[in-house]
Amino acid sequence: MADFLDASGVSAAFIELIKNAEEQISIITPYISLTPHNLKYLQSIDSKKVPIDIIYRSDTTPNPEDLAFLKQLQSAQIYKCDDLHAKCYMNEQFGVITATANQRAYEPKKTTRTISPKLKVPPKKGLLEKALDSVLGEVAYCIRCGETIDYNPEKPYCPKCFASWARFNNPDYKEKVCHKCGTKHTTTKTRPVCNDCYKTYYR
Repeated sequence: MADFLDASGVSAAFIELIKNAEEQISIITPYISLTPHNLKYLQSIDSKKVPIDIIYRSDTTPNPEDLAFLKQLQSAQIYKCDDLHAKCYMNEQFGVITATANQRAYEPKKTTRTISPKLKVPPKKGLLEKALDSVLGEVAYCIRCGETIDYNPEKPYCPKCFASWARFNNPDYKEKVCHKCGTKHTTTKTRPVCNDCYKTYYR
């Protein structure tokens, strides 16, 4: 069941989402604009080593101070995404999704829908990743260098690494990164994902 929140309710839900995260936080937003409270709680959750994924629109320029703060977080990974308009904040328990709007992130002015704010998400491996995929259109990684690319198991390389691979065209040549999750793992063009991702997404 979903609830509807006004601006103050969204701000409170966002802070609650950060404070109560135990496994993962995902912040998907066209713009990066952090308040002092955001900085405080993100720093606190980083000290607990909770992974933080931050995705923002590639044609925007974040505040340099905000971006520098996020980059110094030990548990944070920062990504760019083209044509991103909606905002989505999630932990393993609940999420908040806003309507498409032009206002800055974390300053919502329109009515916003929050998904299951008090309902514990079933402990299913890959649930958060699948939700992210539905919003982002599947972010993936080059199996040779680890660069962020679009998900394409038929061509799991960045352009530079694909050109290098194509010189020998060996589909069983051993690479070192999982195309799906980006972790270090022995992969090949034939089997570009690690065992965990294969079990989660392909079975």
